[in-house]
Amino acid sequence: MRSELSNLRPILFAVLMIAFSACQSSSSPTPSPGPKAPPKSWLVGANGQMLSINAQGEVLAHNSVTSMNLSGLTCVNKDTAWAVGDQGLILYTTDGGQQWNTQTTPTSENLRSVSFASATHGIVVGDHNTILVTDDAGGHWQIANTPVSGHDKTLWSVKLAVQAGVSFAVGDNGLALQSKDGGRNWNFLNTLQNASTLRSVDASADGTKAIAVGDGGMAFLLNTQGGQSLEWQTVQTQTLYTVHFLSDENTVVAAGADGVALTGTLRLQDVHLLTTGTKEDLLTLMVNEGASDAPNKITLAGRKGVIVFFPSITDKSILISSPSNLDIFSIDDLTGG
Repeated sequence: MRSELSNLRPILFAVLMIAFSACQSSSSPTPSPGPKAPPKSWLVGANGQMLSINAQGEVLAHNSVTSMNLSGLTCVNKDTAWAVGDQGLILYTTDGGQQWNTQTTPTSENLRSVSFASATHGIVVGDHNTILVTDDAGGHWQIANTPVSGHDKTLWSVKLAVQAGVSFAVGDNGLALQSKDGGRNWNFLNTLQNASTLRSVDASADGTKAIAVGDGGMAFLLNTQGGQSLEWQTVQTQTLYTVHFLSDENTVVAAGADGVALTGTLRLQDVHLLTTGTKEDLLTLMVNEGASDAPNKITLAGRKGVIVFFPSITDKSILISSPSNLDIFSIDDLTGG
């Protein structure tokens, strides 16, 4: 009997070793998926929400450093961006959005829009005619000189032309301002009496073309050379909240209330409606100007976290799933588009 047990010991040992190895193999952790692709664009909005879209088209939610509304966003390159919001809040990042820091500002007014022409020179506008300008990447923000009397108007949008130092700001009751010294001093552009509120403005890189859109579906072409403005043109009955030049700087895309979006020439001739697939208000848009393969990829966003993507202005829209149902107020591309 002892002899038989002795003969079985090597066999039992081998069986135990095989079982032990199998247990180890079955309990080994499954390799975790690789890290998410880095953000290619950022979105900000209500309650301080911060979202990003990566190269795979995934929308990711990020921890925010504030619970206040963030109304404006601009990116100047893949690393550097600014976001502005309520109570004079200005945030900036120099690492592609991994970390956002606050900058000291001389105002507690709600800030609505921000535009930078370089990594150092930028302008912010907001409530009560507020205009701030910096020449050192926000290290120091200074209050600009404006001709607006009283403090009852909000400036909703600002655009600093990249090449020219010419700037435009628009706001309540058709208010339109122009600066020729990089935003330090401002003058009125002639506007119509009792005009509707202007919600968004964009300009060509050389500052010779500018267009604004606003309430009542109105569009307003600014003649920047003579400091004059052309007449309003009604292009839709819905309010238009956002406008952007396409890469040729002769065609614009605009979007607004009830999911309306359209493209047209600079003078808003040959207007074509885009089918967005949503009835939510579209508050902001981004044109990927730097993409050589498809220079006019368009992303729109707005109420309840809706995000709509057009691979080109001739393609069908794609609704992108978002992890948030909060309003999105601003979007921009990390390539500085």
